Amino acid sequence: MKRKNLIICALLLFVMFSCSNENDDRERHVMKDGKAVYTGVDVRFYGDKDAFRGAVLENTERRDSVDDELKWEKDSLYGYDGGIETVDWEKAEFGPWISGYGLSPDKLYFVSTLKISKRIPATYEDWVAPGEYFKNDEDSIGTDADTDKIGFRLDTNISRGYYEAVTWIKCISYDGEGNTVDVYFPVSPEKLKWKYFKTKAIW
Repeated sequence: MKRKNLIICALLLFVMFSCSNENDDRERHVMKDGKAVYTGVDVRFYGDKDAFRGAVLENTERRDSVDDELKWEKDSLYGYDGGIETVDWEKAEFGPWISGYGLSPDKLYFVSTLKISKRIPATYEDWVAPGEYFKNDEDSIGTDADTDKIGFRLDTNISRGYYEAVTWIKCISYDGEGNTVDVYFPVSPEKLKWKYFKTKAIW
């Protein structure tokens, strides 16, 4: 019985030690507003906007519809209505380009990655496809985190009466002293532009 208890204690100590080692690469920071933020140890440096965006603009030629025989209509919605979820935090410094956003180069900032959703109304007769973004409007939408392309991911489950579109943006939330900054990149949630095509399904 004693041998069994010793084995159980040893296993518990091993699990606790392993868990503590897993958390060693995360730092806890408390901001001046009381919010606790957890980041990695390293500070990431973004020398230009493209590096910070970390996404690819796929389209080079403009089109008016999806390439098939159906009649697709272009439309768009603004803002968000499905909530905002913080999915990650990081410590970052930036090159001279960040001065254009009213921030200081080479100063430490805490950056959050936000997952934002928008509901596109639809019925069982509707098909919806993501729209296209170009150089003139690439900053009006976030990034599809699944493909690392500028745009959004579309959930095709319409059982709730809408398609759910999801995109990811970044927010330079605090400076190194814990002061609130809240500079969104490339656009604030309220100004997101969700471009899409819609058509009637043919069964």
